[in-house]
Amino acid sequence: MLTTIKRSSEYFRYIINSHSRNFISTDDRIQDILNRIHRTHSHETPVIYPLSAIEKDAMCAGVEPSQNEHLGFSSVSEALEMNKGGLPPYEMVLAHHIRSNYLDDSYRFFIDQPSDIITKAVVMSENRNREKGEAQGLTYHIKDTPRHNFPSHRVNEGSMAKVYYNRDDSPTTFTSLVKKLHFEQASFLGSTSVPEFSLAAHCQSIFNGTTRNPHNWNLSPGGSSGGAAGAIAAGIGHVALTTDGAGSTRIPASLCGVVGFKPRITFPPTLVKGLDTPIRFGTHANTSSLITRGVQDCAIALDILTDSQFNFKQQLTTKWNRKFRVGLLLHTLNSKEIQHPLVTDAVACAFNSIQEYFGKYLNTEFDFIHLNDFGFTDPISEAEHWFRSQIYARYSSDESIKEAQNEYPEFIHSSVQKIIETYKKSLDEQDLRDKEHSVRRKEVVTGVAKLFEDLDFLITPTITSLAWPAMNTRPTSSEKDVDFSWNPYTYIFNWSDNAAISIPCGVTPPIDGFTLPVGIQIVAKKLKNADDHINLLKFAYTLQEFVLHIDPINRPIFLGLRYYDIPNRRCTTRNIVK
Repeated sequence: MLTTIKRSSEYFRYIINSHSRNFISTDDRIQDILNRIHRTHSHETPVIYPLSAIEKDAMCAGVEPSQNEHLGFSSVSEALEMNKGGLPPYEMVLAHHIRSNYLDDSYRFFIDQPSDIITKAVVMSENRNREKGEAQGLTYHIKDTPRHNFPSHRVNEGSMAKVYYNRDDSPTTFTSLVKKLHFEQASFLGSTSVPEFSLAAHCQSIFNGTTRNPHNWNLSPGGSSGGAAGAIAAGIGHVALTTDGAGSTRIPASLCGVVGFKPRITFPPTLVKGLDTPIRFGTHANTSSLITRGVQDCAIALDILTDSQFNFKQQLTTKWNRKFRVGLLLHTLNSKEIQHPLVTDAVACAFNSIQEYFGKYLNTEFDFIHLNDFGFTDPISEAEHWFRSQIYARYSSDESIKEAQNEYPEFIHSSVQKIIETYKKSLDEQDLRDKEHSVRRKEVVTGVAKLFEDLDFLITPTITSLAWPAMNTRPTSSEKDVDFSWNPYTYIFNWSDNAAISIPCGVTPPIDGFTLPVGIQIVAKKLKNADDHINLLKFAYTLQEFVLHIDPINRPIFLGLRYYDIPNRRCTTRNIVK
């Protein structure tokens, strides 16, 4: 049973107006819940912490945590249904914030969280019958990047230099996706951690420290959206707004066992309620993306953002209307030797399950083709140069970074410093290299288009590696300043602008006592309007619900399962189709 605290409107107003007074709770039941929630690898027994400003604000607003401390692991559809059934929004917000506050000291998922969101959620609860939004009851957080702005919520981009030089990067307006969720009364939880300027596949910064993987505290969640993926996997928030420029959403989603969705840049601009301009997911290769715990959650979030103009959720269960061809790529020719054998085993097992299921139930709708490679020249070397040039261009145009580099180089992460210093030496060749890159990129885009002449979907591993040690910046030990050899699968489809999604396909046997998730990437053939996005989500949902079943005891993280605590992970099934 969910516990809801009923208060009169007059009492709420009185409490909200006086919430700033000093308040210390001695509620034993609340502290007991907090103790049970706060379990980290660094402590053998629960540790009692004083209440934070967030909890003090909640207690002053007359709000108690629900007795069901697992409320944070509700799906988007469950959260919306519970809200319709009478659960006040503050219950969901508080459940997520308590979990966040008592895990984040160790896991560093968040860069910044507003301390007054409980009060805002209480006000929303009071007005819920007069002002009903489609996303009321849903919680979300945003990646610490200028792509997603919340007014008065500072954008640091993981940079200590910006903080030291007091650059006032607090936006005064919403960006479109954030404004739409705010308009529909979703509850904002804060901004999640990134490496400096989101230009790396790890999640370390001098500003926020090292973000950890919820599956194993000693490992990295990947990047650059590592904070967002870790938080969603840990049961903090329903939806994460992120960006994906070379796999920045799909890679951490794979390493954390959640869903990472990258739409096309050319997703149809959509006019929606509450916005003066159309919703847009991107204007260049760095696309606004989503991380959720399930494919259905992703579809519902897209419906909220687009006013259900494409009916993504409804389309998940419709019948296939023609023959589809699916390419299965276990590894590229160049990645075969470096791909982790447990990744290869998990993906090969998933491929077998997919072919077995579709051969039995949908053999007239799908054909599967095993591929040996992408079919065009490996673009890794060119991608590495392109990535270096983008990083240097970004840093050289930021005055705070210039000042820090000249006066306080310790404010810039060593991995980024190395890139800056290396690339300075080749500035004279920049114009020539940019021309070469333009030609090479066209070759890749042409190669991808040719590949999809015979395919509707392509399935690959999301990444060649399992989660690596948290203090390392990448899974390889290469001395190169930028090394893309471990990541041949994701950035290609940013260049070609194909919609892609990463979903969990299984977990490894225990490694140092912990199983680790493995993800597969599904890429869709480009179609007009939003048809390729509909097909992609529908196909991913079919795999999630009917094909890739995982034992709830031994395989603790998948779309139909829930974490119950970290790291002990006691799980129960939800909507598993036998």
